[in-house]
Amino acid sequence: MEFDAVVDHCDKVLSQNSEEVSLSSKSNISGCVSIKERKAKKASKTMIRKDTREKPEDKPKRPLSAYNFFFRHERENIMMSMAVAEGLDPEEVLKEIRIASSDKMKKRRRHRRTFYRKIGFAALTKHIAVKWKALDSVAKIPFEIMARKEKQRYRNDICKWNEARK
Repeated sequence: MEFDAVVDHCDKVLSQNSEEVSLSSKSNISGCVSIKERKAKKASKTMIRKDTREKPEDKPKRPLSAYNFFFRHERENIMMSMAVAEGLDPEEVLKEIRIASSDKMKKRRRHRRTFYRKIGFAALTKHIAVKWKALDSVAKIPFEIMARKEKQRYRNDICKWNEARK
């Protein structure tokens, strides 16, 4: 609605100056519309395009990176240490963390996490990212090996999936 009002205002101003205005021309409109409005309109169009693309349900999931494996590992360690500090059983906490992050639970309603509400996701992510950047290449090797195995598994699954589609 605001975009149309801005275009109408530009049309009136330019017609008063006895210049011909072509509303279909981008050069005339872009001079009257702010950069934020143009970016917002462009972003809304790209969001619409992204939502229309559908992915087949049976397509294999993409592989996790070495950082994803490290993140998962460190998250478990942080949550365990926080739960132990609160006096909870470490084995029970670990079991609950793994159940909450499983694919089955992601498809259901959000799982209630009671033992680590003290740290937000943004803070957790920043903390783990700093640890990953500080990690030397030798310590990254196990996570890179897991990522390579995951990538190979994905390639095999995609080959099988493509053959099954034919």
